[in-house]
Amino acid sequence: MLKTHGFWYTATSGIWQTVWLEAVDRCYIREVKAVPDIDRGLFTLNTKLYCDEGYQLKLRVFDEGKEIIAREISTSEEIELPDAKLWNVDTPFLYKCRVKAQNDVVSETFGIRELSWGEKGICINKERIIIQGACVHHDNGLLGAVCDPDAIERKVRLMKENGYNAIRSAHNPCSKVFLDECDRQGMLVMDEYIDH
Repeated sequence: MLKTHGFWYTATSGIWQTVWLEAVDRCYIREVKAVPDIDRGLFTLNTKLYCDEGYQLKLRVFDEGKEIIAREISTSEEIELPDAKLWNVDTPFLYKCRVKAQNDVVSETFGIRELSWGEKGICINKERIIIQGACVHHDNGLLGAVCDPDAIERKVRLMKENGYNAIRSAHNPCSKVFLDECDRQGMLVMDEYIDH
């Protein structure tokens, strides 16, 4: 069985984001998503599994490389995170989780944060934040439209060093590499779709 990852191209630039085919067993993980609840100190792990019903998944969660959770879970389960470290634009703390189903292993990073808005404006973890943002195209100047991790790390780092904390992806969706880098460096993202 084959699963595909990504389908990326823009007019005249060809394929410019990561695309690959992966051969998998009959049981594989399609998606892993962590939904935080900072008031209760836990997160809900939602897993989309292509497999027989009732198969148990094995979960491992890491805090800066140290394993803090190791257990079997169902496809959707609330998991307590003791003394959770919160993500924000100044301290972008990320956890890493690994979910295993038979021979398939999926790793994801996630942050624990609450985003809200109202009379106080936009708040992260109940604290008001002033958005300092800019529009950024997916390409990398002279390098072209290719999704180069080093160029993307540099682009986000330069934005942070110059006082920005938010990016709008002008006219095209961001690559996963770009979104992951923004998570890692503490950058909010408005992931725009297409301009036509």
